[in-house]
Amino acid sequence: MRKLMVNILVAHMIETEGRVPHRLTKQNYGLGIITLFPSLRDPQGRTGYEHFYDGQKNTGFLSWHLKTVQRGTKPSANKDDPKTEEKGGPLLDRQLCHREDQLDNDQSLEAISLMNHTSDREVIMQKMRTTFEYRQHLIHDPEKSTTILSVSN
Repeated sequence: MRKLMVNILVAHMIETEGRVPHRLTKQNYGLGIITLFPSLRDPQGRTGYEHFYDGQKNTGFLSWHLKTVQRGTKPSANKDDPKTEEKGGPLLDRQLCHREDQLDNDQSLEAISLMNHTSDREVIMQKMRTTFEYRQHLIHDPEKSTTILSVSN
């Protein structure tokens, strides 16, 4: 019955506060448990609800079940929040660079220099596409790969 109660309380915490509830919420739930069920109080404990939640050590039945649930779920991305918007990464579906769009070495150096001095996202993305092969060549060249971050002109 204790396990079922902890599962229900953790589900309620996640529903009301999200995947990571506040420490004070977990403390209040622990206090509520021993208030409603005095026989579950820990007689040796400082607060009496350490078995359910110990804020100093972040342990107890509530914490352990929350951690288990957090491992099994991933954070939900809020589409309205620009910080969580998918803008790149290894899973982004990219259009392949066409060989005829690629710049030669001197033009690539100029484009890289321009990217270092501009903050216009569209210009940077366009220059990144046109210098892709040049940058890949730099990465795979053992002599140039150690100085790749200092390429600017």
